[in-house]
Amino acid sequence: MISYCQILSDRPQHRLSEPEVQAILQTILIQLVPLHRQGKAHQNISLQTLQQQGEQTILLPPEHPNISAYPTQDIYDLGLVALELLTGQVPSPRRIDLTWDWNHHCLISHQLNAILEKMVTLNPDQRWQNASQVLSAMGLVVPTPPPPLKPSQWRLVGAATTLVVLVGGLAIGSQFIPALRPLVPSPIWSWQIEQENTAMFRGNLERTGVYPPGGPTELTRLLWKFTAESSIRSSPAVSERVIYFGSRDNHLYALDAKTGKERWRFQTQGWIDSSPTVSEGIVYFGSGDNHLYALDANTGQQLWRFQTESDIPSSPVIEAGVVYFGSFDNHLYALDANTGQQLWHFTTQAVIDSSPAVSEGIVYFGSADSHLYALDANTGQQPSRFQTENWIRSSPAVSNGIVYFGSGDNHLYAVK
Repeated sequence: MISYCQILSDRPQHRLSEPEVQAILQTILIQLVPLHRQGKAHQNISLQTLQQQGEQTILLPPEHPNISAYPTQDIYDLGLVALELLTGQVPSPRRIDLTWDWNHHCLISHQLNAILEKMVTLNPDQRWQNASQVLSAMGLVVPTPPPPLKPSQWRLVGAATTLVVLVGGLAIGSQFIPALRPLVPSPIWSWQIEQENTAMFRGNLERTGVYPPGGPTELTRLLWKFTAESSIRSSPAVSERVIYFGSRDNHLYALDAKTGKERWRFQTQGWIDSSPTVSEGIVYFGSGDNHLYALDANTGQQLWRFQTESDIPSSPVIEAGVVYFGSFDNHLYALDANTGQQLWHFTTQAVIDSSPAVSEGIVYFGSADSHLYALDANTGQQPSRFQTENWIRSSPAVSNGIVYFGSGDNHLYAVK
């Protein structure tokens, strides 16, 4: 087994992603349920007592479960551990500074942020009172309590130190705790799924331009405005309360969505007309300096870049760990989203500033050679193409088996 303290130190950025931390939280909370139902507390939750064995996360059992302590202390300690995993700051500054704002050091969903706020609040009466309450807040229905364990039974479970995560539940020793989910997802979970899809040009992989509800009906009140050093043709991407966009001043900006305050900026050597895409904590965009960039969404630090032979006004799209984009060098590229390594490219007869759409394993995009192309997303092979009478700068939208796009020949096309 290896402690999560060591796992953090081995990570290049010394932190874990939100999905990883959510999975760890759920696993540890499920382990705490039987203990908290007895009114006892573990009272020793830390990066050292959280261990990874293979693909399993295990909380080392307490030598002496403390009946005089409260489960709210476990909730507080686990919340601080989650902050350490998300920010990479160990020990968490929140342990000594109650005003420390972790939102400046990690990008997480509104839901997880609200859960953590209640976990680490100073007043125990205002915290989640036990593991079951936190699991419910995370969208897991807590099963009917089993008969309480006797102290001797708890010691036996502790000695075994065996936890197995199974499909549909968790086995601790001889106990099985089913992990049940509501039949109807709560609104906050469904919003999180939609929100992940909106952090790209035109809102989703199919480029339909359809966004979750909640936009204003009247445009009468200016909340803020931000001044770049040149014109802005890039369309913004909004992800986890941060707005990302490019400018012809050669910078990619990250702003606080509520205040408009700049978080960071990244300079390239060319115009940025490409609209960024945010996926798994990484911002992807093209530049007029012939490069596609991948930046850490939290810090703006460059993770990698890929060079083509000309400008990249095309906006990238991410699907299944692959980033697709076009270039003025006449190529449509597919790269590994984590490393920037080229998987394949497809050559057209003219420049590409159309932004690709992806649907059911097919990549659709237009070219200045007057064709709309449909490629196999895995191989780049060309199943089909459709010819118009002029340059296709339009980015296609895919809906209900039909591809919609415009052409310089004055026509809007619907093709299947």
